[in-house]
Amino acid sequence: MKKISALVALLAISTLGYSQMLTYGPAFGVGASNVRLGNETSDAGISYQLGGFARAKILFLYVQPEVVFQSLRTGSDLNTIHNRIDVPLNLGWKFLMFDINTGPVFHFPIYAEVGDIDVLDTYNSTATSWQAGVGVELGPIHVGVRYQGGMTNILDTDFFESRWRQTYVHLEYQF
Repeated sequence: MKKISALVALLAISTLGYSQMLTYGPAFGVGASNVRLGNETSDAGISYQLGGFARAKILFLYVQPEVVFQSLRTGSDLNTIHNRIDVPLNLGWKFLMFDINTGPVFHFPIYAEVGDIDVLDTYNSTATSWQAGVGVELGPIHVGVRYQGGMTNILDTDFFESRWRQTYVHLEYQF
């Protein structure tokens, strides 16, 4: 009976430890975005994102893949709407309740409009960005600020550069 009790206790402790190593949940963000087309940079517009994440922790490091729907808009000067699925893959470092993270973001455009013109056919289907951010964990809630800048052109052209830039507040709930 002692062996069975010890085995059950050991399994419970290891399961508890495992649950702290892997978390997941919904994620939401809101911020400002603009786009650079050649030498012109648009006014900032409101952007938002909604999706989910999983975080695997190893000591003080973590890997956090995400899948989010993102809607980006620019100000009135260029009037651009861009909806896409983003897949960030962040590597982070956590100290106490604070963290810092960075990693690539892979973009999959699903809708793009400039003015009233649908321009999705001109978009690069393999665009990538890089993001970096800082955050704080408050119990199961994680709040962070991230900056994301384009590494590749969003338009499928070599004539001029076209890259999104955005800064946003990111909120996650961890299970």
